[in-house]
Amino acid sequence: MRRALVALLCALASVLALPAAAHALLLEPADATELANDLADAFEAQGVCYGWEIRLSDQGSPSQQVGSSFGPDQPLELGDARCTKGSVKLDVDVTYTSESSESEDSATFVVLTDRYDEVALTDGLRALGFGDGDLLGGDDDTAVVNMAGALPALVADQAGLPYVPFEPTTQPAAQQGTPTNSPGSDFLRENGTTLGLGLVLLVGGVAWFFWARRKERRTAPPPRTTPATTSTTQTER
Repeated sequence: MRRALVALLCALASVLALPAAAHALLLEPADATELANDLADAFEAQGVCYGWEIRLSDQGSPSQQVGSSFGPDQPLELGDARCTKGSVKLDVDVTYTSESSESEDSATFVVLTDRYDEVALTDGLRALGFGDGDLLGGDDDTAVVNMAGALPALVADQAGLPYVPFEPTTQPAAQQGTPTNSPGSDFLRENGTTLGLGLVLLVGGVAWFFWARRKERRTAPPPRTTPATTSTTQTER
């Protein structure tokens, strides 16, 4: 029983010591690397630089992700001298709100460029079936990969540049982390630590109660017994 109590205390300590959740990211490192490699191939074929910038606000916690033909985490600056045929960037904003907020989750995207028709490229993504809502579900990372990956084909159509084949993916290479608001209940995310602590305390309380009852039974003095009285009957002769 002592070992069980030690284990319980260790579990309680681990719950209390849980660190704050890290800021969520739409793209895992493996996905960002693969996308950057595809855009690097497009740059070699067309001379156009491609990139992405994602600004995510997850219940007030901001994070930002960038990447480009030059590599993951490498921002693309419009007008970069290395981009002999121009620069094109997918610009994404995603906001996740808590369940108690009156505001709804929201997402928007637009294509930014220093040489081509931004409106036509943005509308081209929408014509391919991409919408703001694609950035709010469990496949938001897939949507970003497919949107950015489709840009070279759209630029080729608009500017008469070499066509770069594009095959939409149904699931990026690393389907690991998603924003904490997608999908699932905000209540569990906001109160998960408290609920976990309460569960540990509840289990610990029940275990302690039965342990105390068992110890009390072991240490209680034995009940007193009354000696039996015998009566003798004398038989008169």
